[in-house]
Amino acid sequence: METHRNYKNIRIYLMEKPYIKLEVSKPPEGLCERVITRVHFLERRREKRRAETFWFVALGTFAGALVACKNIFDAAAQSGFAKYASLAFSDWSVVANMWKTFALSLAETAPLFSIAVFAAVLFVFVWSVGQALRYGKAARLSFR
Repeated sequence: METHRNYKNIRIYLMEKPYIKLEVSKPPEGLCERVITRVHFLERRREKRRAETFWFVALGTFAGALVACKNIFDAAAQSGFAKYASLAFSDWSVVANMWKTFALSLAETAPLFSIAVFAAVLFVFVWSVGQALRYGKAARLSFR
């Protein structure tokens, strides 16, 4: 057939082409089940890895929380906070009479940075344990 220069010839040319009938083959028996099983396996493996990662983070932050707690006690002893705090339990009458000065002294000597670090580490620890339990449950792991 010659080159087509108008719409009618193209239409005729397309209609003259024979249709090709493709044979549709059936998938192998059990292919769908194998695909679903594999996807499920990969999802469980991903959940298991996430749970393990969060358990390692929890372990690291637990160690960090112990160090931060020790730093709070060291900073409290170094700044005199421990002496002011013990005064509240040993001589309550002095604290009651001079409560404004006492409260200001406690606020000035409190190891706030150490407490903030401890709170941040504790938050990460609690969050990572929660995530590890969530992903562990999703992966049907047993943590014994």
